[in-house]
Amino acid sequence: MSRATWHTFEQAFDNRFCNDVINIAKQYEWESARISSSEVQIETRNANIKWLNPGNERGITEAIYHMASLANMQTFGVNIQGCFELQFTSYDTGDFYKEHIDVPWRKDTNAPKFDRKLSCSVLLNDPAEFEGGDLIVDGDRMELNKQGSMTVFPSYIPHEVKPVTKGIRLSLVSWIAGPEWR
Repeated sequence: MSRATWHTFEQAFDNRFCNDVINIAKQYEWESARISSSEVQIETRNANIKWLNPGNERGITEAIYHMASLANMQTFGVNIQGCFELQFTSYDTGDFYKEHIDVPWRKDTNAPKFDRKLSCSVLLNDPAEFEGGDLIVDGDRMELNKQGSMTVFPSYIPHEVKPVTKGIRLSLVSWIAGPEWR
């Protein structure tokens, strides 16, 4: 299912892939989620994350990039070149991320000449394990009704994760990069 601002795969990945990601994430250290690289701002974002090493987790990186490429060909048509970040996120009861965008619109001459082009969110656990935690993209509630569902959208589109009201929501977020936006 897609709209010009998002593309959702009902089940991009099978349960085994999702459970493998959850098990791989156990090797990494938890940290409080931050806004960009600044300090923790729990009034804007309250969740725990683990940064997975995309070089070490090539199978995950390649699978995410493959699905994002399909969404890009079918819906967006932007210039993308790779998946360079993998963020495992745990939203416990009460956790959320208020509306935001994933592109830091900066023109720092020392900054990399690549921008986040596509944002990807994969639901890693069974949605029966939690309530709330809806992913909202450009005002639309994403239908992530199965473990392994994935939504892809341009990183400049506003989006948010509503508070989890019961249980724990696990997701894998990634950003597909390409040459600077023009």
